[in-house]
Amino acid sequence: MYSTCRETVRIVETEELYTSEANGAVRIRDSYGADFMPVTIPVAWKQIVEKYPDNPALRFKLGEEWETITYKGISVCIHPSSSPEACLHIINSSRANIVIVEDDVQLQKILKVKDQVPTLKFIIQYASNPTDPLVLNWSELLDMSVKIRDDILEKRINDLSVNQCCSIIFTSGTTGSPKAVMRSHDNILFNAKQLMTYLQLEVGNESVLSHSHMSDVISQSSLIDNLKAAKPTCLLMSPGKVEKVNEYIETNVLRNGHRFKHELVNRARKAALSHYEDIFERRFESEFIYKIYKIMVYNWIKRSVGLDKCKYFMSGGAPLLKSVQQNLMSLDLHVVEAYGLTECGGQALSAGNDIRVDCHGKALPFTRIKIDKPNENGEGEICLNGRHIFMGYLNDPEKTREIFDKDGWFHTGDIGTLDSQSYIKITGRIKEVIIIDNGDSIFPASIELKIRARIPVISHAVLVGESKKFLTLLITLKSEIDAATGMPMDELKPAAKEWCQSVGYPCDTVSKILREKPTLIYNAIKQGIDEVNSQAFFSDEKIQKFTILPKDFSLATGEMTRSMKLMRGVVNKKYEDEINKMYL
Repeated sequence: MYSTCRETVRIVETEELYTSEANGAVRIRDSYGADFMPVTIPVAWKQIVEKYPDNPALRFKLGEEWETITYKGISVCIHPSSSPEACLHIINSSRANIVIVEDDVQLQKILKVKDQVPTLKFIIQYASNPTDPLVLNWSELLDMSVKIRDDILEKRINDLSVNQCCSIIFTSGTTGSPKAVMRSHDNILFNAKQLMTYLQLEVGNESVLSHSHMSDVISQSSLIDNLKAAKPTCLLMSPGKVEKVNEYIETNVLRNGHRFKHELVNRARKAALSHYEDIFERRFESEFIYKIYKIMVYNWIKRSVGLDKCKYFMSGGAPLLKSVQQNLMSLDLHVVEAYGLTECGGQALSAGNDIRVDCHGKALPFTRIKIDKPNENGEGEICLNGRHIFMGYLNDPEKTREIFDKDGWFHTGDIGTLDSQSYIKITGRIKEVIIIDNGDSIFPASIELKIRARIPVISHAVLVGESKKFLTLLITLKSEIDAATGMPMDELKPAAKEWCQSVGYPCDTVSKILREKPTLIYNAIKQGIDEVNSQAFFSDEKIQKFTILPKDFSLATGEMTRSMKLMRGVVNKKYEDEINKMYL
């Protein structure tokens, strides 16, 4: 125990590097030179409030404030798209006493399963006036809080330990059931300190918006409205939402207008790409021309999507199409790919003088990355160490032991490389590897990304071939999503329609393509696959056949997680008949 800024901070003495107990504690890991004293989130919150009493902290679009963690509780997030069964799993796994919901839609999910939750004491609802005796509205909760003496609250805050669990976050569950990740106060605040240091964020002058955790079902217009309202200086999005920003700019901002406007934008694109190429090569030859176009073109485009104040635009959670990244860069919107996991938060990204577009950047300050058992190409499992690494999986000692080695390194299950300048590149997942019948291992992610980049009409490409003689491909086409239900529709997106037009077959729907099987469409897709095949290092990596599926993948139809990651096991089982036909 020690004191900082009039506050007492507790540390539980332990040599354990991991735990699976909710009330367990872990040793504070090596800081690797960081000068950052451990502190709990309530204490850190109080210090910031005292220093910046008039600055807004956390906001969302309805204007209501989120409360901080104060009552010696552990917070657990439930995604709004979760089913009642998923809510039940999360609540029971974390043994929650209180569930907070925003509206009646979320309330009904909890009421449906409440009798199966023995630990549940109250449900709190922000909006409306609930009638169930188990449910309190927000004002009733505030009335209860008045009855709690300040000294009792202070004691609870002071009893918190920095190296015990502060928050439980469930993984997306791409390769199995979602795991309950326990992160301590020190994990979370140290990670925040890393990001502030690396991005050189100015205290009191930043607006941070994270869309990465929200479903990609959000409509394009709602996404842009959020950006315009928040005007973020720091933005993190999933690749799917980055694609929506790109589509909005191309279809709503740049498509219409005089020929002079199009010519000006085209010249500005070339200037921006030259500018960034100079940055990558440490040259500054195009600075003057770039600044002119910044005033005439780039600033106007950024204002149209609420990104005129954005200094850091990051994408994470899945690979970002290089064509999308390149197109946005040509408009002076430089999107960098970040690497992180539920188990550690942010781990690596590019910023400042470390900008690179062919990788996921360098490790954040005061952390470590290593490649375990690299092959001849330098590929191996990515392992991480540092104070940001999580405590363990709640109530799952076996899985917790599996992912930590004897020296405390966290084995991520991700495959990647680390070059001589310490830039990391993610190339796949161990559990997603495809082993064909001759025993060779194929990592599908990089091949699938090349397919999507080469054939713009494709929304998802799933490589298949486990225990087979050759590889095949399941394809979905870019189609509209029903904003109300999240279900994929038959109508193609504008970009997909344009692609069909460009290959000589005007078409508006997926069903028409499947019904008429136009040679022009199928040959164009085959040509793109052949070009990707020509880049394969080994013949086993070449795709022999493909099938177009009738519907795109989505959260609503079960092929995607709530963070929009592909669930390969679900896809392989759901489309087993289509797969088998390709091997007849």
